Amino acid sequence: MDRWPDSEAREANRARHHDGTSRAARRTATAVTTSIRTILAVLLSLAVSACGKNEETDAGGPRLVGATTHDFGVIEVEAVQTTRHHRFVLTNASATPFVVDRLVPTCGCLSATVEASIVPAGGELRVDVTFVAQRPGVVAQSVRVVADGELLTTLEVKALGVVAAEGLDAHHLGEVIGGGHRFLLTLRTRADDPPPPPQAHGSNAAVVDAKPWELVFQTEESRRWQAVVSIGVSSVDSSGALWLRCGDWNTVVADWWR
Repeated sequence: MDRWPDSEAREANRARHHDGTSRAARRTATAVTTSIRTILAVLLSLAVSACGKNEETDAGGPRLVGATTHDFGVIEVEAVQTTRHHRFVLTNASATPFVVDRLVPTCGCLSATVEASIVPAGGELRVDVTFVAQRPGVVAQSVRVVADGELLTTLEVKALGVVAAEGLDAHHLGEVIGGGHRFLLTLRTRADDPPPPPQAHGSNAAVVDAKPWELVFQTEESRRWQAVVSIGVSSVDSSGALWLRCGDWNTVVADWWR
């Protein structure tokens, strides 16, 4: 029997199967190529975006490196004022120089000065801050640094003011008619009883009038008393040895009229 037709049919089937397999392989290869191209495109886009951000950062202005906060800690607040100082040092870590226009404290208890207003790339910005503690409590203030017309950075300081446990201070109130000077005395003591009367010590000095002590402030640890005294002085020696004594506490007062 002649079987050529069957052989031809089988050959045709194999050809069709091979052709289908080839087309499937080509489709798979095309899909893989497309996926690879998509991934590469995404990676390229991310790389370009990152470069753009770096350029924007560099073009955005100076970048400072260094501490912008300082804690003075616990400060004993005296009767008049207690002063603390701190220097901020920050490095210009960019390729952009800048010029400090002004320093803007947020409180009258702060003052600030800049050592050099022109800070080159790689140079240091040095700002000296003076803080005056005037009352008890938590203080958190800042100094704004304005450079080239824009806010460059903010320097922050904080402290905890507490009433000094003990001490005597004198605030000059002015001259007394007929000679002498008046002082407001502030005494901080742990004692509950009023302080003893003040005494003047020095060349030809004497307390000519003293008002009674008045309790003006108190905490669990300390009491603050105040009194106004008048001191008669005929002369003050060159050493300035004129001072007030109240019990165990002393304060020099001669410098007020030198």
